[in-house]
Amino acid sequence: MDFIIVRIPSTSIYQVAKLAGVSPVTVSRVFSNTAPVAAATRKRVLDMAQQTGYQPNPLAAGLRGAKTNTIGMLWSLGGPHDSESMARRVTRRMQQLGYTTYLADQVEWKSTHKALHDFAQRRVDGVVIQDLTGVYNTFPQITRELAGFGAAVIVSAVPLDVPHDLIVQDRTMAMREAARHLINTGRTRPIAVAPTDSDRLKIDAFLQPWTEQGIQVAQDRVINVHHEDGAVAVETLFKVMDAAFGDEVPFDAAWCSSDEEAVGLIDWLRSRGKRVPEDVAVVGFNDDPMSAYLWPRLASVRRYDDQVVEQIEALLMQRLQQPALPPQRRYVEMKFVQRESAG
Repeated sequence: MDFIIVRIPSTSIYQVAKLAGVSPVTVSRVFSNTAPVAAATRKRVLDMAQQTGYQPNPLAAGLRGAKTNTIGMLWSLGGPHDSESMARRVTRRMQQLGYTTYLADQVEWKSTHKALHDFAQRRVDGVVIQDLTGVYNTFPQITRELAGFGAAVIVSAVPLDVPHDLIVQDRTMAMREAARHLINTGRTRPIAVAPTDSDRLKIDAFLQPWTEQGIQVAQDRVINVHHEDGAVAVETLFKVMDAAFGDEVPFDAAWCSSDEEAVGLIDWLRSRGKRVPEDVAVVGFNDDPMSAYLWPRLASVRRYDDQVVEQIEALLMQRLQQPALPPQRRYVEMKFVQRESAG
């Protein structure tokens, strides 16, 4: 049997340059970010590349020592939906800027080394790491590994002493504000409903104002649940509350680590003949858009994730363009949103 080899032509950098009316060097600069290019010219080049299907080879560029237009992202994908949503937003934003994102799940810190090694093999230009529990400082070897990347941005729940760009997504003040509001409305018997392994920082921030007022919260008033979405969260919450309290409701205020859990708690309270907020005040977390349309309208904590995404972009791009800058610090504070469910 005879075989006929057919060569399918692929679009080259020279063809894109000709169609866009620029030099091949300009096309290279657009995709490598090695030099500034006028916005109108950049758009024309990208439009022609998209129309012709031109795809630069980032790994080959990396082997030549040029930028690969790739970003490594180590992010928690096993937590609540808001975490996954942020990962999607960052990925989309990087795509709009002409970068490909390699996303790895931040399961545990032992897996961080493997992910960073993989990013190094791919010669990514920069990395973004999420530190939900503030444990980065306990792994100094990660600092040495991050030094090999052109840019590194850490998103943490608490301030960290690190030689890298840092974004602190602070929830402490919002949690304390929620607690103070409940205290000021006369609540004296609070509970916290949250995963005790991953939300310890938020739980402590919520309970501290009560302790400052001389109200000691027993450990059995911290109800351990695991993050789940939608109807599953409600079903799980019912089972956990039944197991913890039976037919009793020995609390008059509750904070839940997600709005879904808060909705489940309100339903559970109604099944016990309790009114919200008259008998029990309830506060959620994440400020889901539907929170303002429930009844009673759900008080919650707003995350301002869009601001975090904007800061990630700004710090990455600034670091890639000016690598000698000292480490930058950015703070994005969450806010307590008071609504009827909190009284």
